[in-house]
Amino acid sequence: MKLPDNYIAAENSSAAMLRGQNLAPFSVGEMLAIAQNVMGAYQGASIMEQSEALHDEDGARPLIAAARILEVIGHNQTSRGVESDIIRRTQLLAALAYGMAGNLPSAAAIVRRIQLDELVSDAEVVSVAVSSPASIPRLLAGEAVRGSLRSFLEHLAYVLYSGDPTYEKQLMPQLSDLIAKAAGPFNTALLVNSRLVLKHVIDLSVARTLLRSSSFMRAFGEALYHHGRPCFLPPQKQILENGNFGQSLANAIVTVPTSGGKTLLAEFAIARALEAGPGLAIYVVPYIALGNQVFDTLVRHFGKLARVHAFFGGFKADAYLDPRNHREIVVATPERLDALLRSGSFYSSLRVAVFDEAHIIENGVRGTRIEALITRLRLQQNVGAKFRIILLSAVLSNVDAICHWLGNGTINVNNNWRPTARRVAIWRNTGRLAWIYANDTLRPDARQPNDTLVEQVLPWPKTMYATDVFREVRAQLPAAFMNVAYLARFMWQLLGGPILIVCATKANTRGLAKTLAASIPPHAVQPQCIIDIIELIEREHKHLSALSNLLQRGVTYHNASLPMGVRKLIEEAIRQRKITYVSATTTLAEGVDLPFRTTILFDWLSGFKDKQVPMPSLLFRNIAGRCGRAGEFVEGDTVIFDNLLGALRYTHEAVRGEAQSQLLTAPPPLTSTIGNDNLPQHEREAIKATISSQLMAVIPEHPSVDNIDQHFAISSYAHFTGGDASSALREARNELLDSSRGEPFALAASPMWLTPKGLAANATGLSAATVNELVAFLARLPAQLNIDMLSLELIRTVGFLPEQGNLTLSELAAGTLKRSYLDLNEWADLSSKWRARVRYEDMFIEMRKAQKSTSAVHPRTWVEGQSENDYVEAQYDKFVEVVEYGFGVFLPWMLRACSYLAPLSGNAHAVGRDWMGEAAAYETARHADLEAVDVNIDNQV
Repeated sequence: MKLPDNYIAAENSSAAMLRGQNLAPFSVGEMLAIAQNVMGAYQGASIMEQSEALHDEDGARPLIAAARILEVIGHNQTSRGVESDIIRRTQLLAALAYGMAGNLPSAAAIVRRIQLDELVSDAEVVSVAVSSPASIPRLLAGEAVRGSLRSFLEHLAYVLYSGDPTYEKQLMPQLSDLIAKAAGPFNTALLVNSRLVLKHVIDLSVARTLLRSSSFMRAFGEALYHHGRPCFLPPQKQILENGNFGQSLANAIVTVPTSGGKTLLAEFAIARALEAGPGLAIYVVPYIALGNQVFDTLVRHFGKLARVHAFFGGFKADAYLDPRNHREIVVATPERLDALLRSGSFYSSLRVAVFDEAHIIENGVRGTRIEALITRLRLQQNVGAKFRIILLSAVLSNVDAICHWLGNGTINVNNNWRPTARRVAIWRNTGRLAWIYANDTLRPDARQPNDTLVEQVLPWPKTMYATDVFREVRAQLPAAFMNVAYLARFMWQLLGGPILIVCATKANTRGLAKTLAASIPPHAVQPQCIIDIIELIEREHKHLSALSNLLQRGVTYHNASLPMGVRKLIEEAIRQRKITYVSATTTLAEGVDLPFRTTILFDWLSGFKDKQVPMPSLLFRNIAGRCGRAGEFVEGDTVIFDNLLGALRYTHEAVRGEAQSQLLTAPPPLTSTIGNDNLPQHEREAIKATISSQLMAVIPEHPSVDNIDQHFAISSYAHFTGGDASSALREARNELLDSSRGEPFALAASPMWLTPKGLAANATGLSAATVNELVAFLARLPAQLNIDMLSLELIRTVGFLPEQGNLTLSELAAGTLKRSYLDLNEWADLSSKWRARVRYEDMFIEMRKAQKSTSAVHPRTWVEGQSENDYVEAQYDKFVEVVEYGFGVFLPWMLRACSYLAPLSGNAHAVGRDWMGEAAAYETARHADLEAVDVNIDNQV
């Protein structure tokens, strides 16, 4: 096989051309010739016999280069208004080049740009069909598809559905017949190139892989086919067929890049685990937004094969499962899984537990809970339970310690294959917009990851200077917004959209969106999805009237303060590509899959005031993964804005470049939060409470194990990474044994066991210290205290304790909240209005401090949408955040806990109260926006 020796240089030149740099040393004609020569080199019979070698990214580098070159040329032709037939031909070649490399998602992304009714030959139809098999039904609907072409497409569709080897053998001869009848050299070339793509399609077919499997697994494959997933990605096929992941019961950690197919691998493991019959599979998600996405996917793929449940929100154990008689799949947040495991004997029915975004282990309280849950599962495995633990992450760089933690025989599934190219750029205050090579597969051997691939001269419209003085930061924010708005418009003109701009605060998302929209006229015709959002705002959320103005210009912001209905409609409009620019907090950066072409990082520092630090590289990788969605685009560009506002120890000219480079480095080994003393005090207290609760849970799970606290400690991830988990567990043990406040929670018999008080406490999911506070509260509970006054007294008692994760609510409960419309004395009134389903906007303006506000814009005027005001808007952000969490999550948790603990109080009034009914009263009065709560809590603790 003779390959041109300059294909990498040509691809680098095409990447530079796409980003505005001169073509030297290659012209468009020269690059086109190189791409076609590469494709010609892969047309021989020997390549067909060794096609699986192309499933490795290194083996497919020439074809990847050819595909990228052709895609850029097609983009260039479109921008220059070249004749549509020429553009379509280039796009067909680009799709085939990606398909020849085994990259069907990128091939499908190219096909999305082609109007199927404009295909002019059988060869063009075949090219589209093999490059994007999901397009076959639409192609067959065309009246012009007749004779041998129709027969080929029908056979291909049937093979992908059934895996039938008889029909599979007929496909290549049928394609050869079409080649023999092709009219003209271009059509012949299309069909000849289609042979290798067809070989990949057949080899990667889900149905073919599952042909000799059980009827259950074949039905799972059919569901994938019907929902547009007829083929595996190359790494999925390699992992499932060549390794022992697909058949083994061993624990596993799957580290493949974003869009590399880890979720489908988890689905396959779930299907294998439930193949034999009834049982329980659990899919754990750290964020509810991601959970909703996973739940929808599992319903589509398992809806007729198993019962799929979504268990989201706070600690709540009312799960009605029957895994002894049904195949049950649960998508759960860590808190709900914790409650589920304490509430019944599900371990005997458990078949597999999948933990998505496993790197969250190092993130605060939620990370501690996930680590503890996995440790509890490991302890169950150690005593003979037969189930798998599978951890998923796209961003881990060192998994040896995790594999050691999960036990001997743990499978490390690591594949770097990517369906889309990831480009990274930095826009410096010097006016230089520079893309770096990073770890791109086509980086020349002589270049380093931080070397510049292409550079644009793009001066900042507004000058700025580095500062961390609050008033100076505030004064320069408009300049920062104008600079990034200019960058976003430039990227739109350069690469298209949609464009995501990630901000650290809700206020910044709004300010940036308004600045962007100021220079964009309203679109003459509004799509229906935008009209739907505007009508919802006018009908129910007049305070968002400014957002309606943005939407008419193709601009929006997205953060947790937006009403759930508005947020969901915005996400759907993004999916339909009807919004060009989105400024968002990390609500759109943690696993949610939306089609963004480019991501701009507005705030590269995270945290506030003296706690500001460069964004962790794990989070940066997640954010970078939001652009270039597989099947939608072939590339994704992430641009870091060289923001000068923030802690001078990082933003000063002498250190800023080095500080920003931390974002781009490989993430350090995953660390545990257990025993980590370098955390804020409130976070350490919350982690301590979580450990106390988890030790209570593990004692009855292992009634015959001596020294269970130390057994738990040495089984934790902290222990396997050299951390001191023993001290934390020993402290928790002493807390459980303490009898200074009456009956202890446990007795130090051999083995340790829970007392009646401990058993009741275990059902609550709370720490021993918090349980003691609640029992004392219940002991003094007066008769006939109405539910609203009860909620006030509960917040006063436990609202500032460690398990309560919202800092604003903590300050409100402790009486230390400053500069806020919220007043603890009005809590009972807010409770009544929550249960009466009074609109948030009305609750807000009826608070006394809001009514007496001397703000330049009165809150009532703001709520009616007549004027904007940043201060009032920030007050509303905090108000919604507190009532959503306080009434929708925290109070129901505490009320359920009181139901379990009331018998310990010795108070007949407490025992006779309908605690569970009152918890339900808060939850059923309205649906709390759990996704917003999820994000707010995660950002604070």
